[in-house]
Amino acid sequence: MHSLKWLQTAGPGDIIKTVPEAYLLGDRALYLAAFNKVREAISPDGMFPDDGGNIALRALASFDASIKPDQIDLARTFTNQFARRAKRQFNA
Repeated sequence: MHSLKWLQTAGPGDIIKTVPEAYLLGDRALYLAAFNKVREAISPDGMFPDDGGNIALRALASFDASIKPDQIDLARTFTNQFARRAKRQFNA
C-alpha cells in the first residue's frame, strides 16, 4: 500500500534511485519516459477493477491462441480481498 501511494507522487529522481541499474538498460531517460506513460495505469490502492480480469483475458487471448477464455473461471484466479484488507489496515 505504501509503495503504491509512493509511486503516485514520486519524482523522476526518486524513482531512478530505487530502480536497479540493469532495469534502466543504459538509458535512464527512456526508462523514465516509459514509466511516465504507464504511471496512470498503476492502481493507487491495489484494487483490480471488476471487469479488469475479463479485459486482461481477452487481450491475452487475442494474441495467444493457447488461451481459451471460455475454459478459465476468472472468479477463481483473482480477488481484491488482500487489497481491501490492506486499505483498511493502512487507512488508505
